Amino acid sequence: MHKYLDKIRICLGHPMMPAFAVLLALVLTLPILKNGFCLDDNYHRLVFKGDKRFVAAEASPLNLFCFENGTPQDSRKRNNSWVISEKVKVYFFRPISSLSHWLDYMLWPNNPALMHGQSLLWLAALVLCTGLFYRLVTGAGWVAGAAAVFFSVDYIHGVVTGWLSNRNALLAGVFCMLCLICHNRWRLAGWRAGAYLGPLSFVLSLLSAEAGIATCAYLFAHALFLEQGSLRSRFTGLVPYGIILVVWRIFYTVMGFGAENIFGFYIDPLKEPLAYLSAIALRAPLYLMGQMGTLPITPTMYIIPSVLQKASFVFIALLGIVAVPLLRRQRTVRFWSTGLLLCLLPICAVNADERNLLFAGIGAAGLMAHLLACIQQTNGFPLVRVWRWAALVLAGQFILIHVVCSPALYMIKNSSFAFSQYAVDKAAGTLPVVPAGDTRKIIIVNNPLPMLFVISVNLTNALHHQAKPVYDLTGGSVPLVINRLDPQTLTIRAERGALFEFPKIMMPGTKNMMKPGDRIDLDSMSMQALDLFDGQPSAASFRFSVPLEDESLLWFCWDETGYVRFTPPAVGETVTLKPAVWNFKKTRESYRKQS
Repeated sequence: MHKYLDKIRICLGHPMMPAFAVLLALVLTLPILKNGFCLDDNYHRLVFKGDKRFVAAEASPLNLFCFENGTPQDSRKRNNSWVISEKVKVYFFRPISSLSHWLDYMLWPNNPALMHGQSLLWLAALVLCTGLFYRLVTGAGWVAGAAAVFFSVDYIHGVVTGWLSNRNALLAGVFCMLCLICHNRWRLAGWRAGAYLGPLSFVLSLLSAEAGIATCAYLFAHALFLEQGSLRSRFTGLVPYGIILVVWRIFYTVMGFGAENIFGFYIDPLKEPLAYLSAIALRAPLYLMGQMGTLPITPTMYIIPSVLQKASFVFIALLGIVAVPLLRRQRTVRFWSTGLLLCLLPICAVNADERNLLFAGIGAAGLMAHLLACIQQTNGFPLVRVWRWAALVLAGQFILIHVVCSPALYMIKNSSFAFSQYAVDKAAGTLPVVPAGDTRKIIIVNNPLPMLFVISVNLTNALHHQAKPVYDLTGGSVPLVINRLDPQTLTIRAERGALFEFPKIMMPGTKNMMKPGDRIDLDSMSMQALDLFDGQPSAASFRFSVPLEDESLLWFCWDETGYVRFTPPAVGETVTLKPAVWNFKKTRESYRKQS
């Protein structure tokens, strides 16, 4: 047994291991070349086409990440949905990422495979730089090689790289690692150019994506645990980065960038500190387990959120039992642990999603490799029975999940966004096309997923010359009781829960968006909240400007994989709609046949 372990260590310690890690990541990610355009990619296509019907006024080829500008008139014109606040803002400053997409559309505008090819190159650069950084921190040994392998087979890369619109995270990650390499060589090897190239790389990371702020987590941990000298001298090296961060944040705020009024999907820690603290308590354990544990965050948080929450605390307890005694003995364990935990803080302000874990994965892979090394070298370490069993369970889980199973999960995650787009296309294909000049309106009574699904349907329809957005009245897998009050008015009540279901983890600590009696006026329709459940409308009336049987209204409801015609009840009558459940299995089988 020891003979085989020695051979594995020799292989992991080979000087070419970072290059092998790159090759491994590319092989696992190659299937994304057939993904095509997915979800937000269609928004970008509309921007480059100059189609302003579903695009924010400020959006442009070099300002691609303005989805909602916070202007009520502009938002309502493009989104006939009462659930989307008229003051919603989703406006990000990512000029470097926009430039990378501009290059795609200038060179090969109709070839998504080549666009995904550029994303693959950025992933290769990220894995290579990360592997080199592991060697700088750990030395040229098998531990650095193991960390590089853990990072290269992390299935989260399949989610991030497989979606063109998420390339910004890859760019930010590459510049983050370049910053850390330059900073390390400056502070530990006296390479003076690193004093300038490190801050420059940090600027480029922030200009690629807001996620680049996670670079600060590793810079702070580097000064605290990897550098020598007094605390004052160590933290002096962080001053340039602090100045850059403050200037960036001031510019970001003054220019009106940011995300607001979107049901807790995005939380500004400076504007909503209490909501942010609540989000940390809810999301940080899930993120930690999703990165190092056994259960993926999505779709588990939609299917069995309570199990996911409990499992996260069990995993953290197991990790704590093993890691805490080692923190005092290993500065590298302290470095990776601190960097990992601090990386979780910024992403707790964002809706829980696996693709947010790219930066945390850098520290997680380094920590897992060092924990394996420490567990193996038991001399001087606590060997009480609880610690020993916990260490063996944790080591077995790392190898089983992150080496044996992760590549298989990687292949599934590669196509996750392509599959989502296929489901959207399939659903959109069941709706009629309403071209320019046609006064008809499509009314969807219920949707399988809240808000996001119908937005994607609107984008897909816009690319196929659909002129107007689709109205969606409710969303979520709850039974609905629909009553006809008069020729122009329906009331819809959820038998349990809310009309639009958002998992609690999506909107922690957010204030009630509406109160009973609040009214929203849309184009040819008004909605008034009647009752609330957990801060969301559970019953509402919908009044149209014409009778519900008017030929200008085309009614639809959800049926497993698409929409079917719906007939409003007669005045005074009541009908019940079954939950809008998406038949995942049937859609998956259809997708596999097409692929």
